[in-house]
Amino acid sequence: MKITVLGSGSAVLVPERHSSAHIIQSQNNQYLFDAGDGVTQQLIKYKFKPDTIKAVFISHTHADHAAGIIMLIQTMQQIKRTAPLEMYIPDSILLNFDSVFPYFQIYKEKLLFPLILKGISSQTLFEDNDFQIRAVQNDHLQKNKTYAAEYGHEVSSFSFLITEKSTNIIYTSDINNFKHLQKYTDNTELLISECTHVSIASVKKFAETYNIKNVILSHIPPEIDNQHLTTENVSSDKVNMIISHDGQVFEV
Repeated sequence: MKITVLGSGSAVLVPERHSSAHIIQSQNNQYLFDAGDGVTQQLIKYKFKPDTIKAVFISHTHADHAAGIIMLIQTMQQIKRTAPLEMYIPDSILLNFDSVFPYFQIYKEKLLFPLILKGISSQTLFEDNDFQIRAVQNDHLQKNKTYAAEYGHEVSSFSFLITEKSTNIIYTSDINNFKHLQKYTDNTELLISECTHVSIASVKKFAETYNIKNVILSHIPPEIDNQHLTTENVSSDKVNMIISHDGQVFEV
């Protein structure tokens, strides 16, 4: 698998980092994980064609993970995409989310490609030959539970387990801790972890405890950049930790 970091930043915008977005390429297809603001421009910048993305997986609907969806769909229409696009959204807001598109003058009936929205719950979401994606619910949004109820919906947020043949990757998205992932770490070759809501020290401890030898740190807040941390001074003998930047490419 090949991972391209399209957006390595946090919700605090800085010139050098775009909002969360990662492309994971299997042998045959390209999959987009999160679609923060500016994702379409980043796709084009790093030579990805929006009409070749097989599916989109949105971990949760904070703007820095999902605000780029509207422009992405509009661009796909403008370049005359015809292949179906599967977009996975947390099941708890699926119906509400579907109703948003017409307010941006996006009407499914006018699209040249089938836009297929599917709900995410904690299960196997997607299988494509030897490529599999499973969602694991985390508690990142629970602090908004009461507010969401006033608007008639629930909150949910997910991490993703990505497997191709015998290669396993964990993508945390935004999390409050690693408890929900502890039983899914067997034979994990790479952890793509945020480091805004959890500390780099806690990421390292999790990786070392569960024998995950490679970590890509993403969702990086300005205060971490201001510390001028490097791979050398955050890694250990047990785990190689990389502070990612937009445009970096990794292979596993």
